Amino acid sequence: MLIITLIIFCNCSHKNDRVKIVELLNSTYVGDNIKAYYLIGESRDTSFIRELVKDPYDSRVTNNLEFKGISVYQAKMIALRKLTGVPPPKIITYEPDSLIGEFYINLLRERKLIK
Repeated sequence: MLIITLIIFCNCSHKNDRVKIVELLNSTYVGDNIKAYYLIGESRDTSFIRELVKDPYDSRVTNNLEFKGISVYQAKMIALRKLTGVPPPKIITYEPDSLIGEFYINLLRERKLIK
């Protein structure tokens, strides 16, 4: 009985995480978007890859204390690093860098995660 309860709890928790991520992605507040990308990276949920490669060079930066100074681009690239398990060819900073973006896009294509 305990095992069944734990399985149900884990499934509900995962569903709630996905709902929260979608809610944050749909927000017009940059801090919420960055938090969504952070949660995607932490959960390693590959179903959100399209959101990570959509407008990958978004340079907006948040002043939210939790993610202060982090750009949308940076949050997306860090999430991609966590999802793929492959470090980028250069250090990820807040400034968009097409070398890093193309690196992950090509890697995702090779792994057939995007077209």
